[in-house]
Amino acid sequence: MSDFGLLIVDKPVGPTSHQIVHIVRKGTGIRKVGHAGTLDPRASGVLVLCLGAATRLSEYLSSRDKRYQALVRFGEATNHLRLGWRRHTDGPELRLLWTPSSRR
Repeated sequence: MSDFGLLIVDKPVGPTSHQIVHIVRKGTGIRKVGHAGTLDPRASGVLVLCLGAATRLSEYLSSRDKRYQALVRFGEATNHLRLGWRRHTDGPELRLLWTPSSRR
């Protein structure tokens, strides 16, 4: 396997970005693996991994604008800090889409 490139991962809810990096390091034997932006463990989404010399590209990838999407369901609740949902009532849904206007 080449130790230069990008790997696009569909990160599930649960593991941290660093845990995904660790899994890729072990699986590929490539020591130099980094990511172009952290995803919260409670978030799922695209995690871009840079392998080998491609880690130099991460600053350019992470400097791009990002877009965030959320779905809010009213009438639902979670158990304290658990990922499983328990529905109380059927409430309306609200979809939110946010693109930051500028990076700080």
